[in-house]
Amino acid sequence: MLTTFHFPALKQWRVPRGWQRLLLLVFFWWCPLAQAQTDPLLIHRVKAGFLFNFTQFTEWPESALERNAPLRIGVLAKPEVAAVIQAALSGKHVGTHIVEVIVPTREPDWDSLHVLYVTSSSPLSEEELASRLATPALLTVGDAPNFAERLGIIAFFERDGKLRFRINPSKAKDSGLLMSAHLASLAEVVRR
Repeated sequence: MLTTFHFPALKQWRVPRGWQRLLLLVFFWWCPLAQAQTDPLLIHRVKAGFLFNFTQFTEWPESALERNAPLRIGVLAKPEVAAVIQAALSGKHVGTHIVEVIVPTREPDWDSLHVLYVTSSSPLSEEELASRLATPALLTVGDAPNFAERLGIIAFFERDGKLRFRINPSKAKDSGLLMSAHLASLAEVVRR
């Protein structure tokens, strides 16, 4: 099956269905951060796109994400950032899972997460954050310097005016997650 993509700067083009997710990820990979100067929340919409694509290239253990259960993304950020990510991912599906974006505040919220996105404005102390990030089968994504090296699985960073990401495959494996080699091929890989 072919899927048609429409981008204002490009002519209409068709790609095989299996490649559409990878192409979207590549599109976000090359998105310039310079545009964020005119729209300060644009970078968070771009990061929301990355988060969505990360979920499509990650496999959770069946015990952690049952068939047809919602895929829950927790966001630790300023309220306006969390709202942007919620709006960007509202109504999206990953396979048979509807995506739900929440700001975890109660223990049941924390226990039901599959992805946790931590911004540098997280209200948690480093000790509490380290404890939360150690949860099995939790895809942890952050934007703090050295996040993938020290605490989490995936970290955003900027280079040459573009948003990039690092992956720590050892932490993903330790967490019980299986990440696609396609995703790792687009990232800087962190070695323990």
